Amino acid sequence: LEYKRAGGMQTRVLIAEDEISIAKAQDNALKEKYSVDIVHDIQEAFEFITGAIYDTIVLDIMMPKMDGWQFCKEVRKLSKVPIL
Repeated sequence: LEYKRAGGMQTRVLIAEDEISIAKAQDNALKEKYSVDIVHDIQEAFEFITGAIYDTIVLDIMMPKMDGWQFCKEVRKLSKVPIL
């Protein structure tokens, strides 16, 4: 990841993680260099990705309501954003 996008905008990362302690640890690791948003379920993740542009998604595979694999398939219909 680069720290800045073209035009000087900060790189945006979406963390999709249902375990709050893990999400906080990921946020702490990334927030100094990137603009970070955190969601705790897949529905919330869909709302965020349809309302904003992200440079990367950090995804927990074992999420409530829909697993991360299905989320990846649905995101690929909309975007080529890298998913970790």
